Amino acid sequence: MKILEKLNKVRKLFSKRADEKEMADLDRWLNKISNRNTINGNEGQEAQKKLIQKNTWNIEKAWDTLEKKMYSPDKIQIDKTYATYKRKTKEFNPVIRFAVYSITLLIIGIASYYVVDKVILPGNVSNHMVSKELAAEKGSIKRLVLSDGSLITLNAESELEIDKNYGKKDRRVKLRGEAYFEIIHNPKLPFIVEAGGIMTKVLGTKFDVKAFPDEKELSVSLVSGRVKVTKTEAKGHEEVFILKPTEQVVFNDSTDSAHVGTFNELETTGWKNNTLIFNNTELGKVLRELNRAYGVKFELDDKNYNELKISANFNNETFWTVVKSLKSLTGLKYKTKAGSGKILQVNFYK
Repeated sequence: MKILEKLNKVRKLFSKRADEKEMADLDRWLNKISNRNTINGNEGQEAQKKLIQKNTWNIEKAWDTLEKKMYSPDKIQIDKTYATYKRKTKEFNPVIRFAVYSITLLIIGIASYYVVDKVILPGNVSNHMVSKELAAEKGSIKRLVLSDGSLITLNAESELEIDKNYGKKDRRVKLRGEAYFEIIHNPKLPFIVEAGGIMTKVLGTKFDVKAFPDEKELSVSLVSGRVKVTKTEAKGHEEVFILKPTEQVVFNDSTDSAHVGTFNELETTGWKNNTLIFNNTELGKVLRELNRAYGVKFELDDKNYNELKISANFNNETFWTVVKSLKSLTGLKYKTKAGSGKILQVNFYK
């Protein structure tokens, strides 16, 4: 497929005139090159050569123009009880966002500074003699398609280990961090997730497991289907929870307790589409989530603000939009530290 043909498919996708075959062709192409920042072969070299000769790209200006087209103006509202930030955006299909990001990276031939989805096809893991480990770095999200067709979305700063015997007696993985699972139904081969001392067993369903080492709480949230969650105590005693759709079990290491309740699906799983929603959440926890999502260290100079409650809705926002929004919400100032041409840390202070 020639470059112009690829770009034409993207143009048609924007104008909502792409048929199913064209969208499938584009999807296969994006999957093929999603882990590369340049185009391979003579075609890519020729495209890059022409761009270098022209030397007319202004990347910051281009993305600024794109963002203005994608988003409506900011609307910030401060509540009397706690700070509230809501940004209204036009509906923008994640596939289109991914296509824009990937193609721009390929043609320009640089690594830009924002979250980009990556697609990985690990293949049939059961054929390997060793476990397969996959990781999503800070500031990135990875989507994994397993050999049985199950889809796993791995959140930033998370690791997934796929058992070497996957697909034989069962389908077993180990998780450190957070992942959203869309599991193909197979009553003969249950799917098992081990995370933070908790085992979640399913036959086929959609659910989220959150088990970051730096968080006090571990949670399993069920979107559809049915799951069995088991926690094994030190003396061998087991706590078993059977979840129904919209139910969530939360384990608290500090209090050694567990609680079952309902959850908001968008708040819990929105991260997989680059949507972060905070509802009366402590600022310290918000900053930890942003640290993972943007790959930048968010710090509070005055730790007394850790417990400040804020509500915010960040829908695929840029780093600077988030930082300026936090400034408006909290009344705090900020300063940044840079290195190697990128922002490494942002500190908020009074």
